[in-house]
Amino acid sequence: MILAITGHRPNKLGGYILPNPVSNEVMLRLADSLKAIKPTLVLTGMALGVDQWAAQICSEMGIPFDAVIAFEGYENKWPPNAQRQYHHLLSKANHKWMLSPGPYRPSLLHHRNHWMVDKSEGLLAVWDGLPGSGTSACIEYAFSVNRPVCKVNIADHFWTMAREDSSYMEERRQTREAESARAEELRMQRNSAFVQSMEMKLEPKKSPKPAVPDTISFRRFIDVGDEEP
Repeated sequence: MILAITGHRPNKLGGYILPNPVSNEVMLRLADSLKAIKPTLVLTGMALGVDQWAAQICSEMGIPFDAVIAFEGYENKWPPNAQRQYHHLLSKANHKWMLSPGPYRPSLLHHRNHWMVDKSEGLLAVWDGLPGSGTSACIEYAFSVNRPVCKVNIADHFWTMAREDSSYMEERRQTREAESARAEELRMQRNSAFVQSMEMKLEPKKSPKPAVPDTISFRRFIDVGDEEP
């Protein structure tokens, strides 16, 4: 059986600092599902989170997997350690499919998901049950083309924990962005004030005019012939 994988990124599964309780639970249940299904080939989109965790588990379990990459340079904006892990997993892949030269467009991610579903005989999903995500859209597409969907069984309290963690991290992100925007605004104001001060033409200082006394004192110089007759 050719099995496609879909699932959330780390921000919805306990965060990017690994390991954590939610990511551990997801990896364990994902491994259990792969053992039960016994796919002959797994198709994974290689996104951070479930896609790469599935690739890692397949590598450890000896299950062949194909890396289906949405566009060239998919990993370029990731942190260096994430890029290294990505390329390490790519080296373990049975085959690499590059679907687009790029650049990034949201539609390319949907195209990748549709491609995997079309090439598969079933879909394995790590999904929180909420609409509006790429995972939910992939599941909807699988249903529309009559592919069976198996949802990885994650206990409800882990999803509750994941949502609380995600909400907290989003609040922190918004706070950092607001602080960064304010710092940039202040920097621009300081730079503008400095430029204006440099462009100001200072008026030259004028020498003070000598004071004119109210009365003028006269001094007579008496020389021979100066006296009036």
